[in-house]
Amino acid sequence: MNIRHIGLIGYGEVGKVFCSGLKAQPGVESCSAWDLKFADAATQHAERGHAATAGVTAQPSMQALCAASDLVISAVTASNTLAVAEEAARFVRPGSLFLDLNSASPGTKQKAAALIDAAGAQYVEAGVMTSVPPYGIKVPMLLGGARAEELAAQLVAWGMDAKAVSQRLGVASALWYLDSPVSNSGRLKAAIQSRAAERGWNWQVELVMNPDAILVKGEGIAATADSAILDGPVRWFGLAEYVVRRDVPGAWVVDLTD
Repeated sequence: MNIRHIGLIGYGEVGKVFCSGLKAQPGVESCSAWDLKFADAATQHAERGHAATAGVTAQPSMQALCAASDLVISAVTASNTLAVAEEAARFVRPGSLFLDLNSASPGTKQKAAALIDAAGAQYVEAGVMTSVPPYGIKVPMLLGGARAEELAAQLVAWGMDAKAVSQRLGVASALWYLDSPVSNSGRLKAAIQSRAAERGWNWQVELVMNPDAILVKGEGIAATADSAILDGPVRWFGLAEYVVRRDVPGAWVVDLTD
C-alpha cells in the first residue's frame, strides 16, 4: 500500500492528534487538514496558526483536501458523518482510501460507504474503542470494509493498534447510549469502554439526554426492553430476556406478549 499524502477532515482534538502522529511516519510526505473553522473569521487565525506550527497544511476546502490525499480520514461528530461523506464523495480521488473514525450507526456508515465507493474510492470504517487521549494514534481500532485488512497492516506498520475484523460494514459493532442526567453515567461509560478495549469488542459509548428519542428513530437493531421503543417502527432485540434465559437456568419469566 502506497500512502504518501494523508488528509484529515476535522481539525479538532482527534484531528490534531492524528495529524501530529502520522505526519512523521515512514513514507508519509505530507499531512493536511480541512475544517470549517479554517473558513470562519472568528477561528481561522488560531486554527490555521496551530496547523502551520504543527507542520500541517490547512487546506482551503474539502475539494482541495481530497485532491491532495491518498488517505482521507474523517474525524467529525457522529451527527455529521453522512454529510461529510456526501461532500467528500464529490471530490475523492479514484483509488484513494476513506477511513471513517466516527461513532455513527452501522446504517449511517453503510450509506456513507455507498457514496464513497460509487465515487471510485474505497471506504473503511473504524470502531475506535476508547477515548483517543492518552493513546494518541495508538488508540485501539477495529476496521471493517473490503480493504480493511490491507489498511490495518499499514496502520500497524506505523505503530498503530488496528485490527481488521470484517470485510462487511457494521459487523460486530454496538453503540451504547447512556442517560447523561443519571448519576454515575460517566463512570459506567468508562467501565464499558474499558471492558470493550480489553476484549477487542467494537463498542462505542455516548452520553445523551434522551436515549429513547434516538433509539426510536434509529437505523440499527435496538437492544432494549423499553416499551416506547418496542412499540415503534425500529427493529429490536430483547437482550435482557436473552441473557436471563441463557444464564439463569430455572428463572421465572413472565410472558406478557399477546
